[in-house]
Amino acid sequence: MPLFLVVAAVPALGLVFAFGWWLFRGRRYGLPAGAAALFTALASALALMTDVLARLVGLPGFQPPAPVLIWFFDYRYTIPLVVGIIALVLLAVPLRARGGVGAADLAPRSMLTFTRGWWFAAPAAVLALIVIITVAAGVASQPDALTGRYDSVMVDAGVAAIATTIYGWFYSVPALVALAVLTAAVCVDLLLIARPPLGEDRELDVRTRRTRTRNVLTAATAAMLLHLAAVFGSLSATASVQGEFATSEGPVFLWSPIAGFQAAFTVAAYAASVGGVALWATVALSAVPARGHALVPAAA
Repeated sequence: MPLFLVVAAVPALGLVFAFGWWLFRGRRYGLPAGAAALFTALASALALMTDVLARLVGLPGFQPPAPVLIWFFDYRYTIPLVVGIIALVLLAVPLRARGGVGAADLAPRSMLTFTRGWWFAAPAAVLALIVIITVAAGVASQPDALTGRYDSVMVDAGVAAIATTIYGWFYSVPALVALAVLTAAVCVDLLLIARPPLGEDRELDVRTRRTRTRNVLTAATAAMLLHLAAVFGSLSATASVQGEFATSEGPVFLWSPIAGFQAAFTVAAYAASVGGVALWATVALSAVPARGHALVPAAA
């Protein structure tokens, strides 16, 4: 199978899952036509296009200049999170002043007003998994002998040794900073969506805010999943490293200390990629207006 088709298979599968969900359930959650739908479409399009371009880097015909390629491989783990932050800024639009015209509502509103508790389960689980893997890989990383970066791991058997790169502190510290900013952006978005007064059409306004709130949490989860996919892919490559050395006592075989997890890392990378693309696509599809029910005056 051509390499291009292999690369395209993951986003294509994510789009299929998203469209299937939209056909069966998602159409009822569409945003009304307007600024919110427009900026939602822009945010998700930015994320999906960036993901596609990142997958193409290095393929024949998609070879950027060497400095760009080096930069990309140094920050490929952080890119999905930074794109997620930009998308969350777009998802905060439109902004309404708290003192604007709206329906009176004495009930206090917080950033959790238009959420449901179980909506936080997926982003919290993905966030926890990222932190655990980041700390574990960072602790295992060692400084590179030439660059001093904490991005390598060595297996030394005395008579022979192998070294390879790993998702160490050099890569994970910028990603953790971006992750903290992403989390803060989610909180700000939820607050900006919830606090303004309700519009004259209270039912429509509440439904719109719930969809926008769901999109914020979905976008954050999608960004984290694509970051996690890159991390799992890197760990899979680290786990695959092995070496064979001839000694006076016979051949010596060395493997990565995480060699037993290579298959699991590979499957997890594909699953996270599909999930991230699917979630971004569901955000995009929410910009398709929901079917409304027109009121028809009855004959007297």
